[in-house]
Amino acid sequence: MGFAEIDGNNWVSIVTPGELSGGPNNLRVVLEDIYGNKAESVLPIFIGPLLSLTPEDTYMSIGDTRELWLTVSGLENNLYSVNATMSYNPNELEIIEVLEGSFFNHDGNPSTFSYSIDSSIGSITINASRTGDAAAPDWGGQIGIFTVRSKNSSAESKIIINTSELRTPAGELLSHDVQSMSAYINAAPVITNIPANVTTKAGLEFSYDVTAVDADDESLDYYLMGEVPDGMLITNTGTIIWHYPVVGEYEVMVSVQDSINKIVSAILTLSVTQPPSVISTDPADGAIAINVNSSVRVVFDMDIKAGTNYNSITLKNDGNPVTIQKRMNENILTIEATSELNMNKEYTVYIPDGAVTNLAEEPLPQPYSFSFITEGSVELEQVVGGGTHSFALMSDKSIMAWGNNSYGQLGIGNTTHQFLPVDVVVSDVKQVAAANYHSLILLNDGTVLAAGRNDFGQLGLGDFNHRNTFTPVPNLNNVVQIAVGADHSIALTEDGKVYVWGYNGYGALGLGDKTNRNVPTLNADLSGIAQIVAGQQHSHALTNAGTVYSWGSNFHGQLGIGSTRDQLKPTLISNFTNVKRLMAGGFHSMALMNDGTVMSWGRNTNGQLGLGNTTRRTSPTAIPNLASVVQLEAGVTHSMALLSNGTVMSWGGNDDGQLGLGDTAQRNVPTLVPNLSNIKQISNGDWHALALTELNTPFSWGCNYQGRLGLGDTTNRLSPEIITAFTE
Repeated sequence: MGFAEIDGNNWVSIVTPGELSGGPNNLRVVLEDIYGNKAESVLPIFIGPLLSLTPEDTYMSIGDTRELWLTVSGLENNLYSVNATMSYNPNELEIIEVLEGSFFNHDGNPSTFSYSIDSSIGSITINASRTGDAAAPDWGGQIGIFTVRSKNSSAESKIIINTSELRTPAGELLSHDVQSMSAYINAAPVITNIPANVTTKAGLEFSYDVTAVDADDESLDYYLMGEVPDGMLITNTGTIIWHYPVVGEYEVMVSVQDSINKIVSAILTLSVTQPPSVISTDPADGAIAINVNSSVRVVFDMDIKAGTNYNSITLKNDGNPVTIQKRMNENILTIEATSELNMNKEYTVYIPDGAVTNLAEEPLPQPYSFSFITEGSVELEQVVGGGTHSFALMSDKSIMAWGNNSYGQLGIGNTTHQFLPVDVVVSDVKQVAAANYHSLILLNDGTVLAAGRNDFGQLGLGDFNHRNTFTPVPNLNNVVQIAVGADHSIALTEDGKVYVWGYNGYGALGLGDKTNRNVPTLNADLSGIAQIVAGQQHSHALTNAGTVYSWGSNFHGQLGIGSTRDQLKPTLISNFTNVKRLMAGGFHSMALMNDGTVMSWGRNTNGQLGLGNTTRRTSPTAIPNLASVVQLEAGVTHSMALLSNGTVMSWGGNDDGQLGLGDTAQRNVPTLVPNLSNIKQISNGDWHALALTELNTPFSWGCNYQGRLGLGDTTNRLSPEIITAFTE
């Protein structure tokens, strides 16, 4: 069985010249017998001449150039001259250069070459020949080389060989075939809308539509190239999407590709900035029963300043603008109505975009609004005196603060002293405890917040950094009472356990050592505790059985254990029972007994024990002529008692008028505070005092350094004076 194969192509059974191309071809003959034995031979054959333009097909974009060859093949060393005329579309192509090919002169013999171009009709004629008498000694090669440039798009733009003559040295014409060529001219896509720079905001979804056109109406594919930010993508319709932009400067290469893989690119420069954003408001959005005298506070996540639309910030009631005043302090915007708000009305705060900026002048990116409903004025529920500052607990469980703020103990976000009560951004408060320079807040959910000085770890936050806003104390829950000393803190949990932290130089933590703690630490020696109190450097715990434990500094006998030796662990005061409530002052202590009488012990230099003398006591001693007491309070050198009839007794040091008796004379026995009646609650600071009437009218007196009386100045008061900020 025999088969013929041409240059490795398919097997054929019959081969004719018509199936072969011009020029040399190889004919492979294979013979195979019935046993599979093969014999083969390759025979060169020649087919008649072919004049062609190569490459046969070429793909171009507008403006591209291509080199084309006019070639001849299938010769038998018999070609002497070539004359060819070709036509093309001059609107689509132009001839920009023509060169002689190497066929006629490659062996060193002289040759002639000439051409003419008529670009108006799209015609080119080439004449090439040998100069001598001999034919070109080769089977084929390049006659001419010319360069074309594309001008306009075209699905197919042909260069056609219209007429051609191939002659031998004797002038005989050679029969030959011709092959023209086609140029497919593509218009590259054009990106029409990439701007020089685009700015967006961090955290806000970024979207940008890339627009591209293609004159050939080909389908386009879109890509992002180079260093593409994480999470950025481009859709198949050209929309760039970045769900969570990150602050920074980016250069993103946007590429568009047509169906023949022509690509164009442009650079999108993207700036992602971090504008200010609101993290909380007071009142909160949707809050009800808001005091008609309340100011509005908007807290941002960074320091802010006024923007171009600052004056467009509004407070409205049913669409009616309210006259307001605005101020900024670090990251807080405060809005205050110039007159009292109406009761039971809905108010809306509107902050337009651009009203505030960060310090780099990046504006609020979008408007922010929130609403609240007023009710009657929130009543003052309790007053709390700290060492050098004060708090008020309101009926809506918010708080206000004033006085010394050296370490941020007011919790208002700064360290500026406040001469008048200001709102503290905290809610759902159950109890406030204030010491010299730090403060604790117990919330109704049993957690604790801390603010102020922290160089001994007294905030319980695991470090020694001061805080000027109230910060949650971690890992402390189910708390029912808090107490603070000068630099230490105590918490009582609902199961009667006691946690301590802060300064421990005199053993005020009761842990058996003098090592400070910066996180709440369980005092394992105490259980079944009903109340805790803290003095400057000493502490007490009242048990459910009415007995008392003491620990810490005892230089003045303030522990009540009959000696002046410091105690590093809780020590029971022997033979001391029927105690209802405890109170610890600077260096003295008191106990309210079940029968309404009072016992005192410790330092008595200023008569603060109320015993009629200045002799210290190391054991609890009854204060004579003092009965029907319902509450005790103690400062550093003075003491107070609230009686069941709503009157107040005071005694002890009086250098700053803290006894409220109209003078600065010391008293060694309890003395009635004049012009003070119907009192339901009292509180002492180190050298000042507070009282609240049954009608919720607050009074303050004593030392007013740094504005701790809340009266708008720093002048001491020798007699109780109404804190008008709560009554006007």
